[in-house]
Amino acid sequence: MAQDVRLALTVEDDLRSLLTQLADGHLDAKPVSLAVNNVRNHGPQLLDEIAV
Repeated sequence: MAQDVRLALTVEDDLRSLLTQLADGHLDAKPVSLAVNNVRNHGPQLLDEIAV
């Protein structure tokens, strides 16, 4: 399990570095509800930041 967490963090860091290089400050990454993963969910509340 610890290896999975490290892998997930590495992938997230890799993706984040790609976004910051290309977006040059025009995109913000923030934690949002897992409801964004379901195509049946709609609405602006999906963009609300959640506490982690």
